[in-house]
Amino acid sequence: KDEFAKRNVKAIALSIDSVEDHKGWIKDIEETQNTKVNFPIIADTDKKVSDLYSMIHPNADAKVTVRSVYVIDPNKKIR
Repeated sequence: KDEFAKRNVKAIALSIDSVEDHKGWIKDIEETQNTKVNFPIIADTDKKVSDLYSMIHPNADAKVTVRSVYVIDPNKKIR
């Protein structure tokens, strides 16, 4: 997190899974990796954001998002 803060960058995650699933992931990560999840995870259960950013591959399982990274600059432009 310190490196992100130095660069004035914020990380967020998005998943089509539920908040309850995210709580389970966070617990598992914190217990098994000895680290804190210090960024928000957005539950996109209706897939609106995932569809908007083409994160669901048309030839893959609709329940699985494609791992993607987007950089949004201070002017809210995707790079």
